[in-house]
Amino acid sequence: GTDTHLHLEARWSNGIFINGLWLGKELSGTPGLSYGPLFTLIRERSVAPGADTRWAPVFGAYASYALLHNLSLSARGYRVGGGDGAQLNVQASWYQSLGQHHVIALGVGAHVADRRFLQTNFGAGPRAAGGVKDIYVEGRLRWELSSQITLATGVEWQRLKGSAAASRVAK
Repeated sequence: GTDTHLHLEARWSNGIFINGLWLGKELSGTPGLSYGPLFTLIRERSVAPGADTRWAPVFGAYASYALLHNLSLSARGYRVGGGDGAQLNVQASWYQSLGQHHVIALGVGAHVADRRFLQTNFGAGPRAAGGVKDIYVEGRLRWELSSQITLATGVEWQRLKGSAAASRVAK
């Protein structure tokens, strides 16, 4: 399906940042390379009928490498607290400046999830296999409001694959 979203990005000089709902810390001092830890809270949906959702911590890490001034490869891996599985997002992105404070970005990527993640979040059966959960294409427009604050809006198209697509939640 297609998803539209609006989110805020903020960065401080000590390396702490907020990107959407993620809180992170930039650890790299090398131009073109960034990496560090990530943290967020998510409201887990339950696949059991009538069961409540709950808040769960999500711990992860990210890395991004600029191949060219406007082309990057990135990965973000994370594990949902409580042993509810892990997911890895890999993406290639292209950026183009549209002026001094505006950037357009296009990306293509995939989410890979382990069996536990698919069972917990999609209700996949006991014989479900981990693997590619979805593939996606996204477009994003960013406005730099200040040197620390950026507003971004975008649209994303996803297609579920494998055990996620065959799960009862997706049907």
